[in-house]
This record gives sequence, structure tokens and C-alpha cells, in this order.
Amino acid sequence: MAVLLTLLGAACPADNAPLSAPTAPIDPAPVEQVVGQGTPPTHNIEAETPLFDLSVVHAVALELPDATVAALSSGSFEWVPGELTIDGAAVGTVGLRLKGVSSLRYYPDKCALKLRIDQYTPSRYDGYDSFDLNNMLWDESQMHERVGWQVLRQLDPTALQSSYAELFLNGESFGLYALVETYDARWLADEGAPEDARIYEGGYDAEGEHADFLPSEVRHFELEEGEPVGHTDLIVLSDANAGGADAWATRVAPYLDLDTFAAYYVREAWIGHWDGYVTGANNFRVLSSSAEGPIRLLPSGLDWAFTEGRRWDSPLGALAVSCVRDLDCVAALDAAAVALVAELDTDALLSDFDEAAALIGPWIEADTRREIRDETWPLAQADLRLWLAGRSGQLRDELGL
Repeated sequence: MAVLLTLLGAACPADNAPLSAPTAPIDPAPVEQVVGQGTPPTHNIEAETPLFDLSVVHAVALELPDATVAALSSGSFEWVPGELTIDGAAVGTVGLRLKGVSSLRYYPDKCALKLRIDQYTPSRYDGYDSFDLNNMLWDESQMHERVGWQVLRQLDPTALQSSYAELFLNGESFGLYALVETYDARWLADEGAPEDARIYEGGYDAEGEHADFLPSEVRHFELEEGEPVGHTDLIVLSDANAGGADAWATRVAPYLDLDTFAAYYVREAWIGHWDGYVTGANNFRVLSSSAEGPIRLLPSGLDWAFTEGRRWDSPLGALAVSCVRDLDCVAALDAAAVALVAELDTDALLSDFDEAAALIGPWIEADTRREIRDETWPLAQADLRLWLAGRSGQLRDELGL
């Protein structure tokens, strides 16, 4: 338990201007879905500036027909059409819907959105089928997702990407958003996943249902990609996990790779992702494939990252609870923590942080829809920088590395 007891909290506590609203495209009429997520694209719209270029704030504009405005205003989670333009390039008719639980807002407030470029036509933009626009309502620094994903990508190049965008709806600025890559069919293909791969969403949904590896909850996982198999791929792990503390690691081994899970655990701890799987049993995805055997947890929803106050040796996620009671899993956690400290390049993280903070300052100041106070965000950014500078040092000291 040596490493777990070190993961109790943080070690210690550009000259750009916002864009004016782009010219609005023609208001589209509602159309029926004819393609849907995962259909092989026949057309890729080239981007002049890559979608996840970290040096820019993209201009993302959506022109919304009346029916779409009504859906976003009523709290509907149905996919509805809008006409998308990115950095002045017309993308065409895309699908969009509200997203979020505690961050859920309805139009005309600062609503978070999921976008599917291939919802109605087999198209991609810059090679991507979809992305999220997160409103960062609870992130006082406005940098948790941008920085958190950079940390995770240093450790795992398959982690998602995140950049920034100013969102315009019907020509009106809705302020600064985190533009985040999504786990979708394109991501599976890029990662070389087998044809039978599936992605499930776990944690809490908007209706309050909860999905975890417990017999009473395992069927609540929502299948996002792949063909349904009646949750049988997840039930076997749930049943193995429910078999008690004796020989837990051996029992779950066919369905959960211990070293991979341990790496996931300590990465969440390093970024203080208290609303993730380990201490929140929330905000995670599951990658499953019968061809490759064990499932893999994928991080998600980093807006509450870099937060102190949770005990990482007292988790809530069902697999994490079992892990800290098993000597083999605790040993795997120790090894994963040592590897993380050795691998992470703190200087590179701090350099990236400084560039991002300079970039987005003018957009934060100009964002009239943000819910954070003027005096809050500079202090939150300073605290986040201290976290990045000190987190690995805390682990080094405690472990004697």
C-alpha cells in the first residue's frame, strides 16, 4: 500500500484576440438521418488548421433551424441537424445534441454539445467523424481538459486530444469551449482495434442510472460503438469481481489485465480525476473485444480533474475497490506509480501549460457566458501550474526514487 498512501492529493497547492462571428451559412431544413455514426466516410474535408492544433482557438459556427433550437431549449437529447462551419470552411449538415449532467445547460445558456459530422452524410472533417464541445462550467482554470489530456497522452499516445474553440450559434458567440476528441468508430480504426471491438459508456447518465462492474449495474452500460452482445463481455468480469477477495487477481485475469488497470488507476490519481472511475465510479469508457480478451478502461470527462480531497486508497469504482484489497494488485499499483514518475516529462507539461494559458486569456476575458468569476480563473490557473510542477516530486519523495 506504499504508493496508495502517497496519492492523497496534490503536492502543493499570447497575444491573441477573440474572433468576430463568421458569416452564417444558410439555415438548413431538418433532414432525416440517412447515415449514422460509424458509416465509412466517402469524403474528408481538409482542414487548413488541424482540428487539434494546440496553438489556436478555432472558430466553430453552427446555424440552427427552428426545430433544432427548440430541441436544445427543451433539454432533448435527440440528435438534430445544424449547418457547421469551422474556421470559415463549410462542413455541411451535421448532427448535434446536448451533453452533460452537472454541466448540462439548455439553449440559450452555454450548452455543451456533441457533434457528429457523419450523422447525415458520409463525411469527415480533418479525418474526424465527431467531437465534443465542452462548456467547462465547473473548471475555474478553463484548462483541465486541455492539460489533463496532454498528461495522459505523454503516458499513452492513444489518449484523446483536446484543443479550444469559440462557439457561435446562429451568429452569436457562446464563448470559449474545450474541443475534445471522442471515442468512436474512427478512433477504433486508428487504434487498430479488431472488427468486433465495442465501446461502452459507464458511470452516471442524465437519468441517474449508474453502470459499473456489479451484478446489479452491469446491464446499465450504454453501447456506443460496435455490435451488441447482450453485455455478456462485461457480465463475465462483473461475476468474477463479485466472487470475493480470495484470489481476486487470478479470478479476473482472463477479463482484466492487471498491469493495464494499475496504470489507469495511478494516471487518474496523478491528475486528480476524482470524478473518474477510481474514486467517483464515473466518467469512463470500456473497450471490449472478444478477439483480444481483457477489457480496457478508457478515461473521460476531465473537467473535474486536478482536484484535491479524495483518498485514492479508498476508491468507489467496483474494480478499484477489489484491487486495493488484493496484494497482487497493490504490487501492480506500486510498479505503475514508479513507471509513471519515471516517464512523465514535467518540464514539457509546464511549457505546454504556459503556452495554453497565454493563448486563451483573451477569450476567457471576453466570454460573457462563463459562470466563473473574473478574479477566480487566474488563481485557479496558478494552482494548476503548481500541481503540474509538484505532483511527480511528491511521489518521488514518498517512494525514495
